[in-house]
Amino acid sequence: MSSKLKNTDRMKNLMKSSAEDSNKSLFTRDINMSHIQGDTDIRFIDVTSLIPAPSEWNFFTPLTDSKMFELIESILSKGLLHPIVVWEREDSTYMILSGHNRVKAYEYILKSTQDETFKKIPAFIKGENAITEDEAKEIIIDTNWVQRVLSPLEKSRSIATKYAVLRSKSHYKSAYNKYGDGKIRDKIAEEYKISGRQITELERLNKLIEPFKDKLYQNSISYSAGAKIALFDESIQQWLFDHYVDKMTSKYTRRFKGSLTQKQLEDILSQESTQEYKKISIEISSDVAELFENLSMLEKNKLSLKIEKLIESAKETLSN
Repeated sequence: MSSKLKNTDRMKNLMKSSAEDSNKSLFTRDINMSHIQGDTDIRFIDVTSLIPAPSEWNFFTPLTDSKMFELIESILSKGLLHPIVVWEREDSTYMILSGHNRVKAYEYILKSTQDETFKKIPAFIKGENAITEDEAKEIIIDTNWVQRVLSPLEKSRSIATKYAVLRSKSHYKSAYNKYGDGKIRDKIAEEYKISGRQITELERLNKLIEPFKDKLYQNSISYSAGAKIALFDESIQQWLFDHYVDKMTSKYTRRFKGSLTQKQLEDILSQESTQEYKKISIEISSDVAELFENLSMLEKNKLSLKIEKLIESAKETLSN
């Protein structure tokens, strides 16, 4: 937890309100357990016996102070809505697979109030031999995908981890050999409720060089532009960053293809187009409209270019 989180007046008021309502349960069973497989028996675990998952497994950004206050307020007023998920280890500790922020909230409340009811937290326990390391990683990424709003880079890393986990499972090995990554991609798309194309684009973001990842993290470039830049090897990406970082917008990246040479890219990026763009409205069937809404930004940009060419072609045909 951030060291800046202090016992402010807001926190004091929360603690006072909690003390006045001391009969409130710290846990409610009105929860969604669809992402938990196997053991759904909830037990209370001492927070001092909990250890965090390795950072290379749990690469998700911690809550900001304001969000942490909201979580603490929710726990104090409503109880814990979602038990944590832990993995029993051989040294009598439990590794947190889902709920790092909830544990931090409990620790802070305990430290601020000395209320011993916060020494234990409700948890689903995975036995030491009940799951493998890959399955532990899968629980971490799946629960974060369901419960949080992730950045493009967090989504990208989650998908890369998910690919690795599914490839390691015996019942996917034959499918992988026969059908290739496409079958695994479709499985992930189904679970995460996004298109297969989005899965491909998000996974590709892992190939970005660090300077472009920083730009993406800072929202200085878009996810769709990042997916286009990631089509090229590291040397080309570094050249793009060193010479044309300010032009990494859809105006230029929408024309990127992995087969382009550095000279061809330079030609595209050296053009100073004066072309203006305007939005137009057309009537299409509701079914087609739904298909359009489910397209990724990259797919929509490609479709826009095709429509432009179609209109130009139609104009030439009508003129003859």
